[in-house]
Amino acid sequence: MKNKLVQVNAGSMADIAFLLLVFFLLVTTIQADKGLLRILPGKDDAESDLPSELVLSISINGSGDILVNDEFMSIRELASRASSFLSNGGILADRPIDPDFPPREWVSFDEGAYSRASFSDTLEALQLFGDFKKLPMNTIICVGYQDDTEYSKYIDVLNMLDSVTNNLRDELCQSRLGLTYRSLTDKDVRLKNAVKVIVPNCVTELSIRD
Repeated sequence: MKNKLVQVNAGSMADIAFLLLVFFLLVTTIQADKGLLRILPGKDDAESDLPSELVLSISINGSGDILVNDEFMSIRELASRASSFLSNGGILADRPIDPDFPPREWVSFDEGAYSRASFSDTLEALQLFGDFKKLPMNTIICVGYQDDTEYSKYIDVLNMLDSVTNNLRDELCQSRLGLTYRSLTDKDVRLKNAVKVIVPNCVTELSIRD
């Protein structure tokens, strides 16, 4: 006597699979990749005539050479130059001023010198950190690259500039708060924003065409 084959109703299995798919689509959170947070140049930025002391011009050629204001440098030398550029004249106290770099100036309470949003941010930074010296407006570190620039070299330069900025932020927080900027959490939004007003990220990127 032959065994009787049992048939499975595949229709209900398809319904269950569809319901499971809908369930996982509803409950799954997909993290968006933020990428590199940078200041993008405006349409006319490349042609704007900024005073030379406000611009630290960095270019990386196809051979991996780094030129800073047309001077060849190692990445370590660039780190020192960038740190001096961003802290020229001191941040919390008066220091010697290099005329080739943007001079920081003590912040005043003159609301007319700022936009409404900028004044609000500056005022909060003063309340949280006390007196400080601010970089001139339009201070930028421009990183230029060519089509044949090695990607890893380009990223090394950007990472180094991030490190320089965060080191200055660490020094600021250590001096006034007794802790580092890197130790601040997502709950310290006001402190983080104030630090970014005092030590902003001035890096912008530019493709160099031959």
